[in-house]
Amino acid sequence: MTDSPSPAEDNSTLALARRLGREQGESFDLRLRDIESRQREERLAEAAWRPRSAREAWDDEDASLKVVQLESRLSELSTYVRAVDESLPWRMIQSVRRMMGRAW
Repeated sequence: MTDSPSPAEDNSTLALARRLGREQGESFDLRLRDIESRQREERLAEAAWRPRSAREAWDDEDASLKVVQLESRLSELSTYVRAVDESLPWRMIQSVRRMMGRAW
C-alpha cells in the first residue's frame, strides 16, 4: 500500500500553502509600495528644490495666466448657456420640438 496523504491532510496542506502565498504576496506588495513612496518623495523634493531658470519661471507664469483666462472664458460660456436654457423662447422652441419628437 502506498502512503498517500488523506484528504484532510491534503486540504490542510493546501490551506497552509495558500496562506503562506498570500502572506508572501502581501509582504512583497508592502515592500514595493514603500520603495515607490520613497522614490516619489525624492522626485517631488528634487522638483521642489531644484533652482529654476528665469525662462522656466516665465513659462510657469504664462501657463498660470492662460489657465486663469481659460477658466474665465469657461465661466462666461457656462453663464451664457444657462441663460439660453432658462430663456422663454428657447423653452418654447424645445416644447415644440418635443411634440415633433426632435427635442435636444
